[in-house]
Amino acid sequence: MLEKAILSLDKINYPKNKYELIIINDGSTDNTEQVVKNVKDKVSCNLRYFYQKNKKLSAARNLAIKNSNKE
Repeated sequence: MLEKAILSLDKINYPKNKYELIIINDGSTDNTEQVVKNVKDKVSCNLRYFYQKNKKLSAARNLAIKNSNKE
């Protein structure tokens, strides 16, 4: 499902340099990291992946904001 979502977002009719896709993995035990690695070369949008160990939703949002390109 994650791969489909990423590929779908990459197809939107909006300039690729105007948005970024930041994925925060908050300690999941599934194959999220591998899915992102596999799909990264298939998309032209700015896709970035970060891992943190079980810090919950607020910390995940803060990590995304901290690492976003704020223009």
